[in-house]
Amino acid sequence: MGYKSFCCLLLLLTGNVSLRAQGIDDISPMAIYNIGLVGCDSIGVNVLKTFISTGEARCVAVFDEKTTLAESAEREITSIQDKAPLLYNDYCKMLDRRDLDIVLIAVSKEEQDKFFLKACEYDKNIYIEISQCLSPEEIQPLVDATHRMSGVVQVGRSSLGVNNMIARIKDFLSFLSGLKDKTSYPIESAVCLE
Repeated sequence: MGYKSFCCLLLLLTGNVSLRAQGIDDISPMAIYNIGLVGCDSIGVNVLKTFISTGEARCVAVFDEKTTLAESAEREITSIQDKAPLLYNDYCKMLDRRDLDIVLIAVSKEEQDKFFLKACEYDKNIYIEISQCLSPEEIQPLVDATHRMSGVVQVGRSSLGVNNMIARIKDFLSFLSGLKDKTSYPIESAVCLE
């Protein structure tokens, strides 16, 4: 057998093996986005559950400064997905994960800036739940931080209702999967209109 024939045979064999392996799961692992949840109160967990319900996301990491909230969220998340997320007591260690595709931030208005800016430093895709609009002065540092990163930001507003939350999550996932060329609710959309 010649070299070219051997290479063609090898290519055919490896192609068939990869096709068979790909058919094992209904959803390719590359189509599932790994989420790290920051803020484990009911709002954060409900937004996360909506992400998981799309079939395109799973929670791999949980962080909350209140350990009891994080542990409670971990139990609740484990009941709706196959694998338990890892609990982190150090936010930066969670952000260090290379497999973390999305950081879901659902914390109080007083805390959101520090978590958002740190996630921007780590160049992560961010879905931030903002319950009330921000003044131009409040939002400017957040906007500036997004210009120094390659990740994308989507603003969630679960306070506007479940349908709005679902639409924003689907919009964000559509952008990440390449179905849309931009998100509909970037960080600038959180500014108060006067």
